[in-house]
Amino acid sequence: ADCQRVDMNMICNTNLTVQTGGKCQCKRDMKWNEASGECQMFLDVDCSGITYETPPSKAILDAVAKAQAASNVSNPDSEVPDLLSTPSIKQTLDSSLLSRLDRQAASAQEMKEAFCRDIDTFSMDFQVDPNRPPRCQPVPSQACGVVYDSHDCSGGWRLIITQGEISFPYFSSYWKYRNDIDLIGVAPGCTLTGYSNTGYTGRRGTFKAPDTSEFWWVLEEYAEFQHLDSDIESIQCVCSKL
Repeated sequence: ADCQRVDMNMICNTNLTVQTGGKCQCKRDMKWNEASGECQMFLDVDCSGITYETPPSKAILDAVAKAQAASNVSNPDSEVPDLLSTPSIKQTLDSSLLSRLDRQAASAQEMKEAFCRDIDTFSMDFQVDPNRPPRCQPVPSQACGVVYDSHDCSGGWRLIITQGEISFPYFSSYWKYRNDIDLIGVAPGCTLTGYSNTGYTGRRGTFKAPDTSEFWWVLEEYAEFQHLDSDIESIQCVCSKL
């Protein structure tokens, strides 16, 4: 009970020590993360040798072809994904390279490569960004940016920004976002411009994220953007990689 007060995934291991009844440790296949202060799933696979520059093996290319063919059959109209939803287990497995490998013919190295490339598709979701307020979720992978009416995501609304333009005039479905934005997050390689008036006019501020990571701004904390704190009525957003 004492261990689970620290973390719900902790257990008391009495085989390690008899002092004070045992020692707290994470459950099997989990490991304590010092940065986040919690037990997390631990997969002891080193993917550092497989980068974006690593040429894919033939087995991987064959798996990609199978996954693409299956995707075209199940989604012939290429529907735009729901940015607010979490992929289901089936959706994740449908695009998995590891599940498309020929298990009888694939080598251990090819299986490792498929696993590492699968895991990389979720890397943005698990990336730790010290610039992002702790309670805020990462910018969705297919979005250009995201805005909040709370400086720390502790309450209120969230609006996902896709590439293009959006305005918040009175007497529209977007009126509640008008002059109420306190926090802006921008996806890697994207640039969001906020304007103090509808129609992309008035005072403006440009928020550009680096190519390798998302970036966040609490407007009241940046002197150059304080004039837009709770005073944005239209937004334009573009990305170099989407």
